[in-house]
Formats: sequence, structure tokens, C-alpha cells
Amino acid sequence: MALTKPMKLILHIGVEKTGSTSLQASLLSNRDKLIENGFYFPDDSDLLDQYRGNCIGLCLFTNSKRIFALGRHASETYKTLPIDKYQAEFEKYFHNTYEKARSLNCHTMIISNEHCSSRLESLDIKMLHTLLTKYFDDIQISVYLREQTSAYRSLYSTHIRSGGTAKFTTSDFLFSHHHYLELTYNYSKLLKRWSDVFCEVNIIPRVYCKNICQDFIIHLHKELLLDHKASKKNYSWNDNHLKAKRLVNLFVLDLKKIKSPYIYRTGFAIVMFMYNRIIHKLLYVIPWHKKIPSFDNEIRERYRDSNSYVARKYFNRDELF
Repeated sequence: MALTKPMKLILHIGVEKTGSTSLQASLLSNRDKLIENGFYFPDDSDLLDQYRGNCIGLCLFTNSKRIFALGRHASETYKTLPIDKYQAEFEKYFHNTYEKARSLNCHTMIISNEHCSSRLESLDIKMLHTLLTKYFDDIQISVYLREQTSAYRSLYSTHIRSGGTAKFTTSDFLFSHHHYLELTYNYSKLLKRWSDVFCEVNIIPRVYCKNICQDFIIHLHKELLLDHKASKKNYSWNDNHLKAKRLVNLFVLDLKKIKSPYIYRTGFAIVMFMYNRIIHKLLYVIPWHKKIPSFDNEIRERYRDSNSYVARKYFNRDELF
């Protein structure tokens, strides 16, 4: 017999660089046990544009015009339909998933998408609220906060690994990504955007820890024990790797200017072979005479007041980190 009482929703919104991918993988791998205990975490086939537990569709639903970076895992539905028809299709999937969870007697649904914290602005959050309140009376927003200097360095590493060419300077990387960084890592503004729509009492911030999977589950259900499989170890790149890979990325950009596809493919293959098989491994041990400049003090100063405000308001202490 299906539940007649409305379900609760826990919406995990990141922030980015707080282990969201590991959390989503853990929730997916433990779906059966979660359902046994009344928690429904959608399978990728349940929701439109959910990829490995990350419900990208939530962002695409609210703000397709500006979310240009999330389309690589998007469905053909998103790529081909006008936004109003995509929204209707997304809500159809959402409704069916909600009914499926109710039929399994689940009392709580969990949805995760870390891009909600970095992409959605006030109007987008209101649109999301309109959708979710059709189904849930009790909505809790779960968000993990990471110390900003560490987050910035991690973001820059991802930028370079993904083929980026910006320098880690105030005038290059930090300036060109200013809107995104401010939207995500000014935590007082972030929490206010969400509390203005979902109410302050429903916003649950926690300080990021390495074992986010265990921390999330403990706060979900203290007696619930899940199997958190160790994810593939992600080795941190040192300054040598970042500087060398940036040079490789710049060279690849120059190769793309060559009109001959054969020369481009051959040159690209040779460069990447040399880098991946030889240079990358040597850079773990070879010292580099010039380190990437540190802007830690500047970053800390930028968020000092914001962090102090959040620490006092949500954690009843003076220091957030």
C-alpha cells in the first residue's frame, strides 16, 4: 500500500569540489538498502538528464539559456526540444519518479546536483521551488562548504586538466571566472539566495570533510550503515604538472590552427604520448624553479566577512574553517 503522507525531499546542491561525485556514486550503489529504509535515490533512468546520480536536468530545467557547460551529458530531448517542451518532459519524468517512490513506501526522496549552487541565481531557484513544492511540503537543502583557497586551487587544476590555458593569476583565471566563483564561494550570498526562497530553517550547511559519504549518511540516518566503496584514487597534481600541462594545452591550441587534419592528428598524438608516458611521471620528482603564485591571502581576505557571518549564523562560532 502506497504512502498517503507527502514525502520529504533532501536536495543536495554541492558546492562543487566537495566530493559530490563520490557521494552520488555511493548513493547509487546503495539504492536498494536506502529504499529498504524509506529513502529513494533515483536511478539514472528515472529522471531526465541524470548522469551517474547527478541530476543535471534540474539545472537544465530552470536555466537552459546560460548553462552552456552542462550539455555534454544532456539527452537528445534537451538538445532538440524548445525549453518549454523540455520542461514539460522533465516534469513528466519527475512526476513518474515521485509516484514510483511513493509506491515503494519511501518517506524521503534524495536528489543531488552540485551545479545548483554554482549556476542557479534567484529567479532560477524560484522556478525550481515552484516545481518541487508541487510534490513536497518538506524540502531540505543540503550544502557542503569548502575553504575557498583549497577550492580555488582544485578548480584551477580541473581547468588545466580539461585543456584550459589560463594562468593562475588575479588578472587571468580569477578575473575570467569571477562571476562563477562569487556565485559559488561567497557563502553568505549563496545561503541567502536559497534561504530567501526555501526559508532559512530548511537550509542545512555543513563544512566539507574528506569522507562526505559517511557524513551525509550519518546526518540522514544515524543507524543506517551503507557500503561506501573506495573510489579510484585521484592523485593531486603538483605545480610542475599544472605548468607543464598548460604549455601542452597552448601547443595543442596552436596545432588546431593548422589546416591539415593529418598534421594536427599526428602532432597531437606525439605530444600527448610524450606527455602522458614520460613527462607526466617525471614531474612528480623533478623540482621546478618557479612555483605557481599563491593568492591565498587575497582569497581569504575576499571572503573573510562572508565566512565570519556564516560561522556565527549557522554554526554558532567565530571561525568557519
